Amino acid sequence: LSFATSTSPTEVRESGNMAYALNVIKYAATKALQLLQNRVIHASLITPRRLIHQGTPVEYSEKSVVSSIPSTTLISEAKSLLSWVEDADSLNRGDPGSRASHVSLQESLLLDPSNVFAMEVLQMLDELNNYS
Repeated sequence: LSFATSTSPTEVRESGNMAYALNVIKYAATKALQLLQNRVIHASLITPRRLIHQGTPVEYSEKSVVSSIPSTTLISEAKSLLSWVEDADSLNRGDPGSRASHVSLQESLLLDPSNVFAMEVLQMLDELNNYS
């Protein structure tokens, strides 16, 4: 995700092969989103440990805890980046943005309302759709 987000739209435009650059970013964003979603879906519980002290079990904790879940900010960032790349790719081919990308951007804003990138891409797509 860091690699994909560090590549700015200006760098993509200035690269010799825009389609290749978009495919690389799309692959990185897709893989990041898959890994993050996998960590959410397959989160594992860590059960409390027990200590036997002079024949009586003593629990360190009464509740199980989840190992680690990625933040919604990361998932939102990955979703919005992937939507932007897919829209940029379709606009590069002359196709308008799809409804699915709008939905994905809205989902990303639901996950993290402070995601400025998703908000800007959604506004850009709305402006493009109003002109066409």
